[in-house]
Amino acid sequence: MISGASFNVLDYGAQNDGLNATTTTAAIQAALDAAHSSGGGVVYFPAGTYNISAPLKTYEYVSMVGDGQEATVILKTTNTVGSGSQAAPNRTSINDSYVSDDVVQIWHDANEYAFYAQIRDMTLKKQTYAASSRGIYAPRCSHLTIERVLIINVSSGYLTYDCWMSSLRNVTSQAVSIGFYHANDGSGVGTGTSVLFQNCWINFDNSVVEPSTGYSIFGLTYSVFSGCACDNGVQVAAGNVYAYDYNTCNSIALEGCGVENHQGTVINVNTGTVNVNAFSALSLKGVSAGTSATVFVNQSRLTLSTCRFDAISPALSTFNWIIQDASSVVEVNPFSSPSGGDTFISYTNGSAKNIVSGSGSTASVGLKRSSIALTGIVASTIYTVASGAYYVYATIPNSGTNFQVAALVVSDGITATTTNLKSASNLTVSLSGLNVQLTSTTTGQAAWSIVEAVV
Repeated sequence: MISGASFNVLDYGAQNDGLNATTTTAAIQAALDAAHSSGGGVVYFPAGTYNISAPLKTYEYVSMVGDGQEATVILKTTNTVGSGSQAAPNRTSINDSYVSDDVVQIWHDANEYAFYAQIRDMTLKKQTYAASSRGIYAPRCSHLTIERVLIINVSSGYLTYDCWMSSLRNVTSQAVSIGFYHANDGSGVGTGTSVLFQNCWINFDNSVVEPSTGYSIFGLTYSVFSGCACDNGVQVAAGNVYAYDYNTCNSIALEGCGVENHQGTVINVNTGTVNVNAFSALSLKGVSAGTSATVFVNQSRLTLSTCRFDAISPALSTFNWIIQDASSVVEVNPFSSPSGGDTFISYTNGSAKNIVSGSGSTASVGLKRSSIALTGIVASTIYTVASGAYYVYATIPNSGTNFQVAALVVSDGITATTTNLKSASNLTVSLSGLNVQLTSTTTGQAAWSIVEAVV
């Protein structure tokens, strides 16, 4: 959909020797504006380094094309922000502000999407990392194409509020806080459909502090992540680090994706449906503060098929799973499940996990009792459960690792007792008939839950 007209930025006075940012910025912008005035075209950036001092504005039907990631570099040398705003399509009283520190901004007309914009074969880079900066700011796009682009040293590599029927292929975000960002514009409305992320990569490279997220995706539906990766995330304090984070997303497919050398949560699904196939998580490390899990699921449906997860090492306070608030997880033929950390917790409001083997057998656990807080030096509670087999979980804030599973206890009308819930926690669980009793001699607050198990 890009016309045959071509606009060489050197013809407009741009310098590709890394000098004179002010002149080069004006020259590139003149070439982009000329392509836009012509109804579209290819704006060509021959190999070299183009220093710019302000965000570049590109438009629908305009294609920015370089000579390759290593050959063509656009380097923003300032924190100068753009100007202006446009009314957002399909939103009420929302304007997309362009007063932001971006390398490239894709402009849309008022109440319209920007169609068929392209950015290909170049590096977009900030000279100095700055909070709230973006490599590509594309608030409202349709049929957007970004290919073979490297984005370095910005807060968000790519940010949109609403993008559909679009593709990002072979795009790398490096030294970023968020790699690829489908953001909530404040309306809580979906941020796109039919988007393909193919062979995209986030390399945190340990140069940007937490909190950080590889794929931070809100409100996206029926879209695919294929052959994508997220490496070198590090969570060292209370802030969270997520590799793949999906919030209010439905019909999302991850095919052949993975992480390596990751410390924090690998897959986080909140209020949505996600299917993960042939996923690999390698060299996983535990965190010493905050809450993280290899897989964290809240109010969602998640299916994992033929996936591999390395054991967390060291485990520290990381959980294998957190599955809560009416969530359902199904593992099909797992190569290896999340392991190495603490076991399942917070099976609240009917949450369940099922493993389906090649022979079709299943093993499942489901909630029988939500957490109850116990406060004081000595505290106890009694609750009646149905006959069956159960795991018991507890958290003791003063005892190091938060959650630990008790030995399996069976309630069949005959007294059964377990005392090895947690070393050094001074906490005892017992079953007498169908009554479960928890007694804590730990100061502060303890919380517990009972999970039914298939044995």
